[in-house]
Amino acid sequence: MKVAILTTGGTIEKTYDERDGSLRNFHTILPRMLSTLRLPDLEVSYEQVVFKDSLEMTAGDRARVLEATRRALLTADAVLILTDHDCVDYATVGRHAQLIIDTRNAMRAVQEGREKIRRA
Repeated sequence: MKVAILTTGGTIEKTYDERDGSLRNFHTILPRMLSTLRLPDLEVSYEQVVFKDSLEMTAGDRARVLEATRRALLTADAVLILTDHDCVDYATVGRHAQLIIDTRNAMRAVQEGREKIRRA
């Protein structure tokens, strides 16, 4: 199975700074986490599209996320939605994904491709 992981920074990649008690995008640990997987039938590709909180994203950042999503849909066997962001074109996901595992009900308004959606 082919899985494409797209990250934009955000909550999953924030690091806690013990000195001032803040959370911020400092560095990612995702490649290290992925290297520990022992799933021989899983082919994982990883792309860090941007590295910032979604509240700091520009129109250019959102365009990069959209283009990366479109590229990933061409090769991935499934889409796993872990966050519900306004910069993702969920209608495109519904049209082109083979399987959608939606943990956030992000696909709630999408009509095309509903048969491919699994809630988790």
